[in-house]
Amino acid sequence: MSFRTVFLLTMAAIAAGCYSNEQYAALLDSQARASNRNREYLKAMANLELKMNRLEQEKAALKLEIARRDERLTTYRSHLEWTRLIPGAEVSSEGNLILKGDVIFQPGSHKLTDQGRQTLEDLANVLGSERRNIAGIRIDGHTDSAPINKTKDKYDSNMHLSFMRAYFVYNYLCENSRLEPAKLYIAAFGEHRPRSEDPAENRRVEILVLPNE
Repeated sequence: MSFRTVFLLTMAAIAAGCYSNEQYAALLDSQARASNRNREYLKAMANLELKMNRLEQEKAALKLEIARRDERLTTYRSHLEWTRLIPGAEVSSEGNLILKGDVIFQPGSHKLTDQGRQTLEDLANVLGSERRNIAGIRIDGHTDSAPINKTKDKYDSNMHLSFMRAYFVYNYLCENSRLEPAKLYIAAFGEHRPRSEDPAENRRVEILVLPNE
């Protein structure tokens, strides 16, 4: 019996003088219990609504995360295909193209090796053919943590060397890839973003390709 029904019946009974004091007290107690049940019901409904809202938020976040992972997987597969056309290039777990410094450049320098020249030529051809699908390209230079020694007269630090290597790749792509220079930019990190305990793995140039939406 609802709180409203109990209350109306109580008021009607009182008005008619049909109940004793004991009966009246019992009706008031029933009314109080009905009121408590009503409050508990409303509280339960409010909690249920909060839980449903949280579940909807978690569902939306999960969908977004799945979409991001699908996008990364698509990028990884696409770039993995590119490496078949670019000997000397690899793909990181994030889907970035990696040019190994020891393959592309002479030791402690931003001058190309013969293999490096061929790799950059292949890279320029692949990126140029995909230029309509590319929104931007960031070229990141990285080194190991060993201090500059033999080429100290040319490079002040590992940061300087990583910048010059990234800039060389940037300049090569500007001149040879048919990519719009405005889509290209560089970053230098020196030894500050290692990807491995192996120094050779850290001497690298990473190519981050941003696809058109």
